[in-house]
Amino acid sequence: MSIEIPSLPKGTLAEGGDRGESTQVVKKRVLVARETMLSRSGKVNALLQSREIEHYCRLEKADAEFLENALHRLGLSIRAYHRIIKVARTIADLANETNIQRAHIAEALGYRAMDRLLKQLTAQAV
Repeated sequence: MSIEIPSLPKGTLAEGGDRGESTQVVKKRVLVARETMLSRSGKVNALLQSREIEHYCRLEKADAEFLENALHRLGLSIRAYHRIIKVARTIADLANETNIQRAHIAEALGYRAMDRLLKQLTAQAV
C-alpha cells in the first residue's frame, strides 16, 4: 500500500508549526486497534477470509453500492474488493469506530487507486 504525503506549507518547520500526532500517540492508537481486531475475530483484519469479511465488515446498503460503483469504474476485481474492505475495516478500527463508514471506504479506495497508478507508471518506465 502506498500513500501520498503532501508537502508542508512554507515556514512550518522554521516556525514550529503543528506536527500532528506524536509517534507515541499513533503507536497507542495502533495497539488499541489491533486489540480490537483480535478480540472481534481472533486475527488481524488482513487475515480475514471471505466469510469472515461478510460477518465482520458489513456495510450499509448505500455504502456497499458506493463501493460497487467504484469497483466497476476502476475495473477492480472481487479480490480487490476484499482488500479494500479489510483496509476500510482497519481504518475504522484506528478511528475507534464500530461500523465501517463511507469515509473509511473512500480512504481505502484512495490507497488502492494510488497503488494502481504507481504500478502503471512503473510499468511504463520500464
